Amino acid sequence: MLRYVPRALIGAAAALSVVACAGAGGGAASAPTEGGGSRYRILVPTFEAQGAQPAVAERVANDLRGMISGMATHTAVPVRELRGAMRQHDVEQLDAVSARQIAQLINSQQVLWGTVQPGGEGFVANVTFTDVGSGDQIEIEGATGANPRQLAQSIFQQLESSIQGIALASFCNDYLASQQFDRALENCERALEIVPQSTLALYGMATALFHEERFDEALATYERLLTVDPTHQDALLGAGLTASQLDQSQQALGYYNRYLELNPGDITIRMRVAGDIAQTGDVVSAYRVLEPALAENTDNLDFQQYLAQVATAAGQRVAEQGDAAASRQYFETALGAYDRVFAARGDDLDAGVLRQAIAVNMEMGREQEALQLAEQATQRFADDAGVWSQYGSLLSRLNRHADAARALTRVIQIDPQFENAHIRRALAYMEAGQRQQALRDLEVAAQGGNREQVAQAIYSMAAAPLRAERWSEAETLLAMAHGYAAGTTRSDIAFYWGVSLYRQAEAIARANTQGRAADARRALAIFERALPRLQESNNPGAAQVVGAAREYIANQQAIIQAARGG
Repeated sequence: MLRYVPRALIGAAAALSVVACAGAGGGAASAPTEGGGSRYRILVPTFEAQGAQPAVAERVANDLRGMISGMATHTAVPVRELRGAMRQHDVEQLDAVSARQIAQLINSQQVLWGTVQPGGEGFVANVTFTDVGSGDQIEIEGATGANPRQLAQSIFQQLESSIQGIALASFCNDYLASQQFDRALENCERALEIVPQSTLALYGMATALFHEERFDEALATYERLLTVDPTHQDALLGAGLTASQLDQSQQALGYYNRYLELNPGDITIRMRVAGDIAQTGDVVSAYRVLEPALAENTDNLDFQQYLAQVATAAGQRVAEQGDAAASRQYFETALGAYDRVFAARGDDLDAGVLRQAIAVNMEMGREQEALQLAEQATQRFADDAGVWSQYGSLLSRLNRHADAARALTRVIQIDPQFENAHIRRALAYMEAGQRQQALRDLEVAAQGGNREQVAQAIYSMAAAPLRAERWSEAETLLAMAHGYAAGTTRSDIAFYWGVSLYRQAEAIARANTQGRAADARRALAIFERALPRLQESNNPGAAQVVGAAREYIANQQAIIQAARGG
């Protein structure tokens, strides 16, 4: 049957990992033998006699085989088949470990092994019931009976309950495989009432909780499982992915590293784990998983290409969080990886890889290198709208606005519906002094969707210059967005438009340490433009900025008045 693992359905792009299911019950059984039908097979070797006659231990085992074979869902492995397997594999006598090994070889899903000794009502047995696939074990201790038959009956009564618990755990995982998470939780909870330390049930429960987005509970359940089996690989990975969802990056990285310690030299597994992590959005942790393998994989081009992508995403994430210095190390790693890949695969790289390399060069301030790559990309991928779009963005950044407008014209020719292409070309036209063309593009964009969409698109474009404190650029974008916005969006845009004006005026006023009237007039004019925008906004911070702007206005007026001679 299929075993469901956390990475299977994290996102639409994640692949279903299929491995042998741990546990009996649920899905299709292994091929039946000697009349077993579709029932699950339990291997019952002769029990170990400890102070009791060997014949007693053998009789208990024989009676148990008969009782198990009478069940509707399970049957015992026939003695003849067991002895044949032992001869084939040169095993003279079975113990707890070798019994489990033989069970795997002959397609037996569970093992019942134990010891018999005098005591209690006559004889006492301590028995371990093991699910071969999952390793789950249930101890039946102190079963007693006056004779072998009664002892076998005592063991069998407790065994039935154990079988039910393991079957419920398997049903839980079956429901996971069909994405019926509520049913999975129900079966796992029932299984854990019978087998509290079932790794199969704990794993199924944690994974169901993960997919129900009950991440705190899922992580607690994975941790509970890891106290039972600290090296449970899927639980380590699941715990890491869950911690990533909870933004607990350091804790997540600890689980990922423990997982990777079990496969230290397998770069394919390391890359797969990084991919699983990246799908949660925690691209910085994904990079950290790849980082220890950098030195040993400089010639592994698949690794280098993937490293470049992850390092780029991590650098962009850190930069978005405002830490430009920290982002640099990621971009430098990405550039090194891109250089190695280009040297070996330059003519075979797809447009996506080139675009990522261009983005990294732009982030690093290497505009000319980025421009060179972008021009190469437009030649190699002349009909790729995404390539031309990026080229247009780079040209705008270099203040080559007329060229940017031409690049965006090519985007529109290739794909008239390309996202925000008309809006971006309008901005390029505006910066190039071609106001009429800009207005026509904005109206086309508004007619293609609605005015609010145009406002939101331009507003989102203003986010980057606002974060970078490029106030003049932000002002231009926000002024355009304001003309198309309504309601709450218009209020928000008005606030940031006012702040952008205020910050420009403030910079002029602070720099005017000599009290020059000309500078004071410049600052005053911009402060006065900022006030109506701020007063229009419902943003809670607007009143404070208005108060500061009025103080500055009074100061500028005083400077101007003093220059006039009082």
